[in-house]
Amino acid sequence: MDATDLTIEILQGLRTDIQGLGKTLGDRIDQTNQRLDQTNQRLDRLAEGQVRMASQMNERLENVETEVRSLTERLDNVLIGPMGDSVRDHEVRLKQIERRLEM
Repeated sequence: MDATDLTIEILQGLRTDIQGLGKTLGDRIDQTNQRLDQTNQRLDRLAEGQVRMASQMNERLENVETEVRSLTERLDNVLIGPMGDSVRDHEVRLKQIERRLEM
């Protein structure tokens, strides 16, 4: 076997190895892409769930804010409105009674 035949045989062996390596790498890239697609799907579902949860929390927060506003208005009516006068009148009368009891 002369040097040219040996070189050709080595080159053919390298070509075969490279072709096999290319197929192996192609298969691994396909597997990686599949796993990446699955991961992206899971992340999409997770993000959708987070958005849904944030919307629900925001809705509940709005409900709480509305209720707090309503309670604040009612409290203001009690303290400032006609009932407030009655409450203050009772406070004055109670203090007078307490002073009489202290004597």
